[in-house]
Amino acid sequence: MSRYVQWCPSCGTRLPPDKIPVLRAYSFSCPFCGAPLRLAARHEGARLAGSLILSLIVTFLLGFRGLTLVLVAIAGFLLLYLFISPFMLGFVDPAKIELRPPTDSPLRFPTGPRE
Repeated sequence: MSRYVQWCPSCGTRLPPDKIPVLRAYSFSCPFCGAPLRLAARHEGARLAGSLILSLIVTFLLGFRGLTLVLVAIAGFLLLYLFISPFMLGFVDPAKIELRPPTDSPLRFPTGPRE
């Protein structure tokens, strides 16, 4: 079984890759049972920190100093964080599909003044 095969957590059917909107939407519905699904958030903190640290180290080793170091490191960070790290993370740890929690909270707050 491939590690890239995705299964609906609600009905257990195999989801075709063309039905999973990886870049187009935050959430979607299962085409078979209609259950609300979403792609689980993946290691955003580690991705952010790793991109920043790697960008600073490479920029420093290339010999940039001062304001140039900061500007080139920011450009490298954006390149790593937005384009390269999501692509590489897809190979190391592919996104998992989970049930989307309901948007309606079970908590009910009173709208009037306290008595």
